Amino acid sequence: MNYLILPPGKALFIKAFVAHCYLKGQCLECMANSDNVVRCGLTSKFKDVKTMLSIISKKMYAPQLIKPI
Repeated sequence: MNYLILPPGKALFIKAFVAHCYLKGQCLECMANSDNVVRCGLTSKFKDVKTMLSIISKKMYAPQLIKPI
């Protein structure tokens, strides 16, 4: 995983099937309407590690910083 610190007002695009997490701070995550979120840790919600490992992208990926509107 890449470790990034985003200054206030900045945005980041994360492709589908790329694992991500938030360590601290305030964040707004915008996603398409879906019921296919798979969690594998650091939550009190249902965790499905087996499914996560079967669908997660294993390719190298450089995060894309984007300019918010």
